[in-house]
Amino acid sequence: MKNYQIAGWILIGLFLTFHLTYAAGYSQDEEGFGKSYLLLPVIVSQPNTGLAYGGVYLGNLFGTGMIFDHDGHSKFFINKRSYFDDGQFLLLTSASWENWSSTFYGIGNEDFESPGEDYTGKKAQFASGFLLRLQDGLYFGLTVAANRFSVSDKETGGQLAGGTIVGSDGADAVGIGLRLLSDQRDDHVFPTEGSLLDLKVLFYDPDYGSDQKFSQSTVIFNKFIPAAIGGVLVLQSRIVYSHGDIPFQMLPSLGDPEIMRGIRVNKDINRDLLAVSTEYRFSIYQRLTGATFLGIGDAANSFAELQMDKFIGGFGIRYYFTGPFKLFFNKGFSEHDSAAYFGMDASF
Repeated sequence: MKNYQIAGWILIGLFLTFHLTYAAGYSQDEEGFGKSYLLLPVIVSQPNTGLAYGGVYLGNLFGTGMIFDHDGHSKFFINKRSYFDDGQFLLLTSASWENWSSTFYGIGNEDFESPGEDYTGKKAQFASGFLLRLQDGLYFGLTVAANRFSVSDKETGGQLAGGTIVGSDGADAVGIGLRLLSDQRDDHVFPTEGSLLDLKVLFYDPDYGSDQKFSQSTVIFNKFIPAAIGGVLVLQSRIVYSHGDIPFQMLPSLGDPEIMRGIRVNKDINRDLLAVSTEYRFSIYQRLTGATFLGIGDAANSFAELQMDKFIGGFGIRYYFTGPFKLFFNKGFSEHDSAAYFGMDASF
């Protein structure tokens, strides 16, 4: 029965995405999104898999891509943003599939020298939000998420092999909730002032098809302030609050490519997270810009246990193509770790 529930949520979301989008009165938003696109090959090197290759197609309203490695692992994603009825409604949809070699460092890991334990993780994820415009740049509505996780090739004697970690034997998680999205930036590609707020609250329940009953709330807030010499000061914050038995695959990671750059992804995961950072962006030459950043944060079993004792710093460069696309490189450092981030992105 649960398989039918998960498949049902995905089919409903896809139906809304590709049918309601083109219903009567459909229109793109006032920015003219959807007129720019970029098709590029992708070649990356990652610690667990070595060389991987593929391609991406990026547009303001649509993006998709796939990469493979020499061991047959693969990742696929698709994102779509749809405005219709003269921008009165916004439909956000994403889906992804992953069969990839990963590393588990434990929950609440404080040993950043630990090599962790390798495993192969499979993920099928779908999310969709149907939002009503309350005023210019402010949307509110329902959001759903359906996730299926499986774990194989676990290390003998490891935590995952012991079966005590929620999600170590796979998990299904289907949730329904609310989302508030406020985008008051003056520009989607290179904002110099304004703010971006994204608040989501999701409730997962066996009645929807989940293995466990839990909830998770996420708040992301970015503030853009004009600074000296034509630069921009960016203040970023992220809060994640979790309640219940959550699969380890859905626990927030302190290290990520956006705020706590300098701590590798999944090196420190836990139930609750608080992170803040500041970034100074400046022009180098025409479409080439630079950035320096500092950050502080922590992940813990509860907000009461947050120590806020993890610090990061680093630098980055971005090259902006015609339209909303940028090529970026960031190098971050922390007390016991460092991480580099390189890729292509589209500003939504």
